[in-house]
Order: sequence, then C-alpha cells, then structure tokens
Amino acid sequence: MNKRTLRSFSLGMMLAVSAVFCYYHFFYQEKAASGGEERKENGGIVLERKEYEELLAKIEGLEKENRQLQQELAGRMEKTEEPQESGGGKITLEIKKGMTLEDLSNFLKEHQMISDRKKFEQFMVKENYDRKIQTGTFHLTKDMNYTEIAELITASP
Repeated sequence: MNKRTLRSFSLGMMLAVSAVFCYYHFFYQEKAASGGEERKENGGIVLERKEYEELLAKIEGLEKENRQLQQELAGRMEKTEEPQESGGGKITLEIKKGMTLEDLSNFLKEHQMISDRKKFEQFMVKENYDRKIQTGTFHLTKDMNYTEIAELITASP
C-alpha cells in the first residue's frame, strides 16, 4: 500500500461519513419528529405526558368508585338475603345435570348450610354419597347435618 492509495481510501471514508452525517442530520431527524403524525394517520393516538397522567388518575378514580359501588351492592345483597334466612331457615336446592360436588358444596356454603365445604366434600366421598347424588329440587333446613343432607340429595325419587 503506497501513500497515494492510503490518501484515496481516507478521502473515500471521509466522504462516506460526511454523507451519512448529512443524511442523519437533515432527513432522519425529520422522520423521527413526524412519527406522531404518522401514528395519527394510521389510526393511532398520540398523547403528551400530562394527558397520559391525567387519564391514569381518572382511571384510578373510576376503579376506586367501582370498588365502593361493589361493596355497597354486596351490602344491599346481604340485607335482602337476611330476611329469607331468618324466615324459617329453609333453602331450596336445585341440582342440575352436570353439577359437581364442588358446585354443590359451594352452594351450601354460600347459603350457610355447612360451615366448611372441604369437610363436607370429604364426608361425601368417605361415605360414598358422592356417586349417588340425584338431580332435582330439594328443600333443606338450616338445622340439617351432613348425613341428613347427604341422604336427602342421594335418595331416589
């Protein structure tokens, strides 16, 4: 490699770097700045940080209000269920085809017929009542124990 070849190579490198610099400086930054306009044209939304933070605060407020309304609704539901429970403690249980033992124990737990659904499920399995459950409508009372409930829902019509 002689002196003239090295100079030509260096000059070529400088021209290439200059071309890349000019392209980046004049054209590339304009494209980056116009990215928001492209997003708007393609159906996107461009928000400033302040707008984004305002929307987040609004979402948090709505979530908090939603939780309060759900609690209020749950309180109203409990109030409407209490008179039914105190009116004799009778529950109508409808067992449909395809219901599992878990579904049944969840229903009984929700209506305060049993205190522990896992113990009820274990009792049903241990005493082999789980395979004999019948479909239909059954009338239960609050004072029934596990055996009485099991015999009622496994009895043939």
